[in-house]
Amino acid sequence: MVDSSDLGSDVERRAGSSPAIRTKINPTPAGAGVLCGADEWRGSIMTKQQEYLDLQKKHRKEFEEFPIAYAFNDKQLEEALEKLGATREECVTVFDHGDIVKRTDAKSLVALLERQREEMLQRIKDDPIFAEAAFLYEMDNHEYAINWTGDEDVLDCFGISFKEINQWGLQYAWNMAKRKHMEHAEKWGMI
Repeated sequence: MVDSSDLGSDVERRAGSSPAIRTKINPTPAGAGVLCGADEWRGSIMTKQQEYLDLQKKHRKEFEEFPIAYAFNDKQLEEALEKLGATREECVTVFDHGDIVKRTDAKSLVALLERQREEMLQRIKDDPIFAEAAFLYEMDNHEYAINWTGDEDVLDCFGISFKEINQWGLQYAWNMAKRKHMEHAEKWGMI
């Protein structure tokens, strides 16, 4: 089980008790804090969550346009080879799970996936609000509050661990996403 207790505490300032004047420190990669109101923060999270979904959609479209087919029996294999316009000898599997690509396209597929992963991680590293929005989306998607392996499930979406969260200075983004997810889970009657 992953221990998230080493992620530090949330950084939050309150100017009085009114939510309308509540402010939060928005950490930036340079380490400076930017103050913004709660409504502005909420709006930026929604915008960044849409950016996260748009980036996922872009990556999915790139993958779907790649010349790849799947086969789990002989009939499907023949159909896949026909779709690719190739023979058995010209094809390989990259994932070893029914995928079929031309041998000449295998390195391009790996390069595509590596580029997509790096693009996602760069956005997460460079933009703490984007990171928080992405973490929150995946926490909500994986029912983090009631899942005994919630930390691992969410971190696996990005292929990272708490080590990277700490190295990239994203403890606040993780903690805020976790807090918001728990609020969602309570509101939805999950906990």
